[in-house]
Amino acid sequence: MKVVSISSILFGSIINSALAFNYRGYASSVSCIGANFGCSTGAAVCCSIPSGFGFSAQFDNLPAENQGQGYSDSGCTNILFTLFGPGTKCWNGGGAQIGSLNLFHSPTSFEDSSKEIESREVGNECTEPAFFEYMASNGIMRTIKVPSNKGSAETIAALYLSKDYTALASYDEYHVSIFGYSSDMKLLSDHLIELSLRQSTAAVKSLMKGWATYVYVMN
Repeated sequence: MKVVSISSILFGSIINSALAFNYRGYASSVSCIGANFGCSTGAAVCCSIPSGFGFSAQFDNLPAENQGQGYSDSGCTNILFTLFGPGTKCWNGGGAQIGSLNLFHSPTSFEDSSKEIESREVGNECTEPAFFEYMASNGIMRTIKVPSNKGSAETIAALYLSKDYTALASYDEYHVSIFGYSSDMKLLSDHLIELSLRQSTAAVKSLMKGWATYVYVMN
């Protein structure tokens, strides 16, 4: 394994543009802590949250000129809240519950972005969460992979809510990555071109504020 240290602000912007974003729906209604279902997708991909979760929601490392949205339904149609980057953002419903989450680039305004996301999502089925994070019976936080077959997230949610930790222990571990990609340099190059076309220099600088050095691991 080769480790390459990168101190380029622009290259960091490319990685941030290319990665799969993580956003989560929590069981807690007061803060973004504890058991949660996490989605790990590209932008403009609706992700449904199972029953018993979605009373709080978090978008990890939300980039500048991007927004995360929560919806009261499971199909990303009825907007309940909007959070704007940059940074990790948490929403607390105070009893309200979301059924799905989405994230997308919004360089101009909320209205324009809403039209953009609506046009992308019409007729598309929402994806399910990629992982579930919970405190196991030994008191240690554990992250498991949600199988890709439909209904798996609801099954896991039911197991957790019924405290069936033995069944949960049978699921594979899931490792949440810092970057969505490991060594596909062509993909990063393609995103450099895309970034230069759709984002201004000011946006890139804002996107990378506080991100000066990366360690990029290539297998």
